[in-house]
Amino acid sequence: MPCSPSLFGRVRSLIDFTIKSMDTRNSQKLRKTKWITNRADQFIYTFATVVVLLVYGFEATAGAQVTIHGNLPVNSGKYTLPATVSASASSPRGISGWQVYFGNTSYFSSSTGLNGILDENLSNVPPGTYQVTITAWDNGGNHSSYVVSNVTVISSPLPTPPQNATAYPNLQNKNEGYNNTTWQPCIGSCSGSNGPGSSSLSYPVSSPSLSGASLGENSDSSGDYYNTMYYWHLGCPNNNCSAVGNMLDDVWFQVKSGDSIQQLEFDPDLFDDSGRWEYFGSVACQMNGGTSGTWYVWDMASQQKSGKGWTSTSIPCTITQGAWHHLQLYVTVNTSGSGCPNSAPCYTYKTLVFDGSTVFENLNWSYNAGTGSYGHTVNVQQQIDNFKASPANNTVYYDNYELWVW
Repeated sequence: MPCSPSLFGRVRSLIDFTIKSMDTRNSQKLRKTKWITNRADQFIYTFATVVVLLVYGFEATAGAQVTIHGNLPVNSGKYTLPATVSASASSPRGISGWQVYFGNTSYFSSSTGLNGILDENLSNVPPGTYQVTITAWDNGGNHSSYVVSNVTVISSPLPTPPQNATAYPNLQNKNEGYNNTTWQPCIGSCSGSNGPGSSSLSYPVSSPSLSGASLGENSDSSGDYYNTMYYWHLGCPNNNCSAVGNMLDDVWFQVKSGDSIQQLEFDPDLFDDSGRWEYFGSVACQMNGGTSGTWYVWDMASQQKSGKGWTSTSIPCTITQGAWHHLQLYVTVNTSGSGCPNSAPCYTYKTLVFDGSTVFENLNWSYNAGTGSYGHTVNVQQQIDNFKASPANNTVYYDNYELWVW
């Protein structure tokens, strides 16, 4: 903004008045007066320049500010190792670096902007309670921070997958290409529905997300029970599914605010090489209905015999909508049947961790595998059961979705 001519004139008149009031009888004083006048002119133009710089300079700095949005951790959150940190940042000048502090110690830094997306698992953070600071810088040296307090990090009761484990990371990416296939729908009667509805997947979803691209599972119905399930047949490690003895499912998810869901289900599954046995290590949190607020596990053989597969653990569950949750489930598989109920192949629920708290550890509830005629494969799936009481337009977002088997 240029300096106002009226302002310039007022300042100049004031200086002229001051000069005329001086004793000008002496030439030395006259030379001094001219010097003062020149300095006054310089002052006025310098003042105008400063005004312009202040106005436009501050506007340029404001335009280059870094905007940061933190996802994880959250205030008073509890997390198992490795601790996940997630944030996004933007700036007109581009993001150039990241730094993550737990307390006064830096546990992550990057001299690249990571395309404005920070999504890291930090295994080097000691158990404890911290203030966590995530800072993003731009290419102009500007920075902004996301700060949360009372963040608790604990050692995980889950096993660490061995080096020979087969990992299936980034399952939220339907284009990952495992087994040359992708997520497939099992809807309507396939997933136990008795009412009409519609199902779909959305990918990539930029918000909400942790990685910058989450998977949205959509389930819509109009006052009837309707279930939406998507599964992915991942194939067999080394073409030998009967050698699988351990399955560790690890997923972050968020239920859209305002959803009307009866139950959410999560499954690491196996179909062994015999083509006869299926092992469904399902867990579910019932969110609505007469038995809501409880964790359940799945008894596959009982479902086939009596139609009643869900067994209550009597352990409470709560899923807050509009927030990220972390589910980790460890199930073992015995394809030989030795030591299993009825000496038939079985699977055993070991450990479930939800949002950093242990739901159960070494539960050791074993159930016989289901029987049928199947192709062999490792399988992963998740299911939304819509609540009958009202029309439902439900969406659950999944991110950082991984499965290990060994």
